[in-house]
Amino acid sequence: GLRLVRLDRNKLDIEINKVPEQLENHQLSYYYKDYKQDTSDWLMAISEDGSGVQINGNQWKALQLNSPYNVTHYTILEFDIVVTEPGDFHSICLDENLDVALDENPCVSFMTPKDDLFHMLTTEIEANVPKRL
Repeated sequence: GLRLVRLDRNKLDIEINKVPEQLENHQLSYYYKDYKQDTSDWLMAISEDGSGVQINGNQWKALQLNSPYNVTHYTILEFDIVVTEPGDFHSICLDENLDVALDENPCVSFMTPKDDLFHMLTTEIEANVPKRL
């Protein structure tokens, strides 16, 4: 028979240690040396199926994990990224606070062109070319 299943379109689906989780869509803003870097007029849009986010504009956003996770040298972070209009840099950060200046490279960054000013280069990106990292 037909069964309707309600999807919560306001949550992001992730997997931690092969266990599915949903992150609440409470978007927090990042700071750099006490100055708000985020464009609060823009929000990340979670896809209808909860499998991804669309980010437009200069956003420095954070989503909190459901419980703390201890990142080690053995931690593997996997995600797919498609950038349609490359900016100065794009980053995924695993951070304990919302001030980028307080940590030493908590981010995986993708840049065009190559630039080591704030973050360690992980890979270069090309417009409209999907990458699995």
